[in-house]
Amino acid sequence: MHAPLVVTVAGAHDFDFIVDHFVAQMGLRGAAARALRRRTERVADEPGIRELVEGDLWSDIVARFDDPEQRVLVIHDEGDASVPTAQSRATAAGQGRSVRLVTTAGLGHSALLADSGVVGLLADEVAAAEKQGERRDA
Repeated sequence: MHAPLVVTVAGAHDFDFIVDHFVAQMGLRGAAARALRRRTERVADEPGIRELVEGDLWSDIVARFDDPEQRVLVIHDEGDASVPTAQSRATAAGQGRSVRLVTTAGLGHSALLADSGVVGLLADEVAAAEKQGERRDA
């Protein structure tokens, strides 16, 4: 699959984090938390899903793209209370290709895409990726 740019915004790096965070956010404990974990593990063991959750989410997804020159932009707010910035740092560290990690401050999790600076950055990155794709196709 070819795409000149992959962008993650406040994304989780690993599947276990998503499940653990959901359990914590819902306030589940004891038998309810264990039951949700078991059910999630059963679903995750299905063909096609197993491969996605065994590794780290974004590295596996990005690896499906065929261009080693492809750019990866990872954006996260340092004060994100929903998904810790460490998740995006792990994503950026595991790519082995051109990765740009951009962190913001004071936006939290939900306001990233409403911020004019972040939207401008995304627009610039998309435009640069389009130009790169045009040069490549020429």
